[in-house]
Amino acid sequence: MLSAVPLYCWNTVLLEHCADDPLVLIESGRDLRETLRGFGAKVKWNEYPSGGHWFHSPNGADDAVDFLRSHILGEGVEGAAVGRRRG
Repeated sequence: MLSAVPLYCWNTVLLEHCADDPLVLIESGRDLRETLRGFGAKVKWNEYPSGGHWFHSPNGADDAVDFLRSHILGEGVEGAAVGRRRG
């Protein structure tokens, strides 16, 4: 029998946001992070100083790959935290 616990409580959600995004303000990304956490979701938050409305280069894409390796393949990878805020 499946548990009544919502799926987002079983899995970690990756959110990455660039502080200089002109289309989706950083405050909106932070609000989404807190809303998801309020629902009980586990959130991996990476905030970058630059990158606009795209991946921060090169860390954003590298961090996404590390997250997938860790959460999908179960590999113990952890990227360097240079120039990033995590939470």
